[in-house]
Order: sequence, then C-alpha cells, then structure tokens
Amino acid sequence: MSLVDGSWHPPLRAAWGAAPWRLRVAVLLVVPVVVLGVLRCWMAAHYAPLFVDAYGRSVGLDMTQFVDQQVAERDHPIIGDSALFGAVLGGPVYLLLVLRGLTRHRWSLVSAGAAAAVVALNALGSLGDPAPWWYHLSAVALVLPAALAAVLCLLPVSRAWSTPD
Repeated sequence: MSLVDGSWHPPLRAAWGAAPWRLRVAVLLVVPVVVLGVLRCWMAAHYAPLFVDAYGRSVGLDMTQFVDQQVAERDHPIIGDSALFGAVLGGPVYLLLVLRGLTRHRWSLVSAGAAAAVVALNALGSLGDPAPWWYHLSAVALVLPAALAAVLCLLPVSRAWSTPD
C-alpha cells in the first residue's frame, strides 16, 4: 500500500499512471505541506513563552521586568491559530481535492490549487507577527511546497486528459 502507486484505491491506480507528471508531483507535495503544518502547530503550542518574549522585544518592552512580561503575555498575537488552520484545514482539504483531480475532474484541480494557495498565503501572513526566527523559517519552508503545488494544480492540462471517460 503506497500513496505513490495508488494501490490503496483501485480506480486511482489507473488514474495515477495516466495523470500528467505535474499532478503526481502535486500529490507528493502534500507530505511536506502537512508535516510542516503540524510542526508549526507543535512549535506554537510548546514554545509559547518564546513567542511572548519575541513580541515583548518587538514592541520595546523590558522583558526582565515582571510587569512588562505580563503586558506582553496579555497583548501578544496568538500564532497557533494560523498554524492550526494550515495543518488541519489546508493539508487534508488539498490532499482530497488533488486525489479527486487525478480522476480527471478539472474543478477539483482548480479547488486544490486554491487550497494550496490559501495555505501558502496563510503561512506568509504569519511572517508579519513577531515570533522566534525558527518559526519564521518554518513558515517560509511551508510556503515553497504549497506555492509550487498551487502552480502545478492551476496549470492547464490537455483536453484529452481532463475529460472523464
């Protein structure tokens, strides 16, 4: 059983071999998109004090003072929501739509491209919030496969391939 050869779903097995190379690559790009999304969720949940500290320093608070630490904790933006959106909603929705697209339905490929673009834009949006450098690095790393997947899904396919039998 493998995602690559489609042996877990017999109708997709035939579709996998007939699909253009860029759609097969788009399916494989689901893995880094989901893994990086889950990693961002884990970082936001387990390293929350570092996000508070980054916010306090970005607005000029003295983070050695207890009062300034409390102000930063009260006012900092919640990063986890953006990460959770990208991991829980973006990745699985993108995967389902691309797999549906392998069965030659153009609307699902366009929807998969839109879902991947939303994941990429969501990750780019989190770059505006103060956070530790490694969180920003994970956001940039998430943008690259998601944007590539969006382009691959939105490129036009040949009419002979995209018309269901």
